[in-house]
Amino acid sequence: MGNHLDLLLRMVLMASPALGISSCFFDGWRAVYRFCNLTQVPQVPNTTKSLLLSFNYIRTVTTASFPFLEQLQLLELGTQFTPLTIDKEAFQNLPNLRILDLGKSQIDFLHPDAFQKLPHLFELRLFYCGLSSAVLKDGYFRNLGSLTRLDLSKNQIQSLYLHRSFRELNSLKSIDLSLNQITTVCEHDLKPLQGKTLSFLSLADNTLYSRVSMDWGKCLNPFRNMVLGTLDVSGNGWAVDITRNFSNAINGSQIFSLVLTYHVMGSGFGFNNIKDPDQHTFVGLAGSSVIRLDLSHGFIFSLNFQLFETLKELKVLNLAYNKINNIADKAFYGLDNLQVLNISHNLLGELYNSNFYGLPKVAYIDLQKNHIGIIQDKTFRFLEKLNTLDLRDNALKTISFLPSIPNIFLSGNKLATLPNIALTANFITLSENRLENLDNLYFLLQEYFVI
Repeated sequence: MGNHLDLLLRMVLMASPALGISSCFFDGWRAVYRFCNLTQVPQVPNTTKSLLLSFNYIRTVTTASFPFLEQLQLLELGTQFTPLTIDKEAFQNLPNLRILDLGKSQIDFLHPDAFQKLPHLFELRLFYCGLSSAVLKDGYFRNLGSLTRLDLSKNQIQSLYLHRSFRELNSLKSIDLSLNQITTVCEHDLKPLQGKTLSFLSLADNTLYSRVSMDWGKCLNPFRNMVLGTLDVSGNGWAVDITRNFSNAINGSQIFSLVLTYHVMGSGFGFNNIKDPDQHTFVGLAGSSVIRLDLSHGFIFSLNFQLFETLKELKVLNLAYNKINNIADKAFYGLDNLQVLNISHNLLGELYNSNFYGLPKVAYIDLQKNHIGIIQDKTFRFLEKLNTLDLRDNALKTISFLPSIPNIFLSGNKLATLPNIALTANFITLSENRLENLDNLYFLLQEYFVI
């Protein structure tokens, strides 16, 4: 899909001159030269703040490529149609550059000093450039004291061994290493990051730990003495054993949001050869202060007994797009601070009184797009903080189970009649049901806002 969009964009921009729309212009502070068949950097006024040069044929960038552009803050050199060579101190005449975008350009040669003399560089985009592990271990990012965001996704990086100069990158907050070929990450690899706080670290889609035999005793904790806002380890093919071992290995590291989507945990529907997570799977996260856990897009069939009991600080739990058909008693026991629970797009058919035991602070439960046809009367009655219940697109034929909840979404069910029950609600949706007698709505219309 992405390739098709790229092709469409290219065709539109190439056709622009024929349509009377120039794609090569300067408007006083911005120079746009996309799809201009350039083979070298054009001369632009020294008032230029943004220089956009993507989709050209520029082969080489050297110290002589740019005049002194003191005001330039954004340079876009991505998606060159020929391989790119970047020489020593190639951007030294751009002393106030903030954003450098080289993404989707095949970099055949990158000098180790290519990014020197860029004291104000804030964001460096090097995604899909054909880069190897050398870009991390050979000190390419030395002296970039202002660097905050580093995008190295979609490259050919196999090892995460970091050069000692990463220790000096005191502004660094976001590193994207997704879609590389990284098979292991151990404590010694990330030592230069110890003592740092990162808002975002992505190791997604690397087959991390899933195709190698691991000695976790030697690997130790890759995130020791680090604080991570969001850690994304999605799409690495993790089953229960890897997830448990990883959780134990990172025990004590502060990770506020853990994203583990597109996993392979769970037996799915009708299979027993892969285990569902159990009460030991996430026990290692007990000391990590996890506030948000995303386990969506997997094959979890059963939410087992006390599955999340050690996650005392968790506030948001996303279990959408699994194969959940069963919620064991006390599955949510221990989630004393959970506020948002998403179990949408699963295979639930019935809900029982004990299903949501242990959720004293839950305010939002999303159950849309399951197959729920039966709900026991007391399923939601003891959830005193529940503010919003989303049951859209299920198979409900009655709402006699409903307690008083401020916001209730019931569209797309099989409701034919409405019982005369006492409800206190601010907002109820009933569209796309099978209601035949509008008299049934009378009692609701007296007090509530109904759609």
